[in-house]
Amino acid sequence: MKTPHSDFSPAGDINDGSPAGGNSSAPRIPCRKCLIEGLNEAEVMAKLQEFIDAIEPSRRTPDDVYRDRLSVCETCPQLSGGMCRLCGCFVLYRAATARNSCPDLPKRW
Repeated sequence: MKTPHSDFSPAGDINDGSPAGGNSSAPRIPCRKCLIEGLNEAEVMAKLQEFIDAIEPSRRTPDDVYRDRLSVCETCPQLSGGMCRLCGCFVLYRAATARNSCPDLPKRW
């Protein structure tokens, strides 16, 4: 389920904001902040959990690895308001998808 104000796909991919399918006439998808605009913290967490729950099990990070990733993110100076300043992702979501990695160099996870 893709919404016009989302940078996430339930399949577990993070949209980079480029036009869909590389078609330059396609509308750009709004930034990640549009996803949470006007929502309180509880609503933001519920929305993020909805996207995390929609990740196919085969693409989801195992629970122990997910917790380790989040522990690393919690100590990172690039973490700001639950988002990574390097890539703009919500770390809860980025860490939940197995194929994702930390955007820092060197990678922290």
